[in-house]
Amino acid sequence: MMRKIVLESGLLTSTFPSWGMYVEVCGSENAKSYEYREQIYTKNEVYVIFVQVYKEEKKWKNYLVKRILEIEEVRHSGIVKMFHSLKF
Repeated sequence: MMRKIVLESGLLTSTFPSWGMYVEVCGSENAKSYEYREQIYTKNEVYVIFVQVYKEEKKWKNYLVKRILEIEEVRHSGIVKMFHSLKF
């Protein structure tokens, strides 16, 4: 289930709690602001997808699906490695 959160800045963030990731719709072209946020999320091991709908209006949906699949692949690979490292 997706939850929508409107931040104080007016930006829309969608959360997918059962998927363990956030989608943040970028409402400004201030790249430094998003770079800083991405650093903080990465440092705290939080998966966030920044979607810049204003740049490529027709491509953002494909980008979103691609990033979700990439994140799931990283997670799957990590779990497989963990299981292979276990000694039974």
